[in-house]
Amino acid sequence: MTGLRLFSNIIIALLAVWASYAYVNSIIGNTIMFTLVSPSEENIPY
Repeated sequence: MTGLRLFSNIIIALLAVWASYAYVNSIIGNTIMFTLVSPSEENIPY
């Protein structure tokens, strides 16, 4: 059971790091697309 607990703690830690990364990028104003490619201003698809 401790292996499952360790796995779930790792998943939660990775989600927390990703959420912090997304939050900081939204404050900075950087747009992150799928596959973590930051588009230039003239290539925004909308």
